[in-house]
Amino acid sequence: MAKIALAGGGTGGHVYPALAIGDVLRERGHEVLYY
Repeated sequence: MAKIALAGGGTGGHVYPALAIGDVLRERGHEVLYY
């Protein structure tokens, strides 16, 4: 599958949604990187 990079502004309003999206993408077989 795809390799996907997620980046956020460093606050909870950016980080927590990115983590949730990353979890779903990983469940679907994608490789997720956080920055």
